Amino acid sequence: MRDGFPITLPKTGPCRRAWATWSARKQLEPENNQHRLTGSVTYNKPLRDANWGTTLAWGQDNNTTSGHRLDAYLLESAVVFSHKHTVFARAERVQKDDLFLLGDPMAGQSFTIGEGTVAISATSRRARTRFWESAA
Repeated sequence: MRDGFPITLPKTGPCRRAWATWSARKQLEPENNQHRLTGSVTYNKPLRDANWGTTLAWGQDNNTTSGHRLDAYLLESAVVFSHKHTVFARAERVQKDDLFLLGDPMAGQSFTIGEGTVAISATSRRARTRFWESAA
């Protein structure tokens, strides 16, 4: 496994990237040897009275039993204003082939699942935090 190292992208500020590869057996499916490849890039930009951070991640599982190559993508970003207010967004898309038990007619089929979330957190002068969220 190889962990990330910092790089600098021209005119975009500091960035960090990482990748890894590994093989493992699932505890509930010891006969299924799984090979995984992952990669991610994280970007952080200090702003005048805020801080913006974003991560893009990708992963792929290669299941030797089913022969499926399953991809997963994640993009999330947050902006913190004046250390009091945060706007957060996240989008995720994954492929899964282990959602049903053996014997079920849908067992072993590959399904694509997606999710998105937008949230706002605000802290008042009395140090009480309010949180609003919308997900799809």
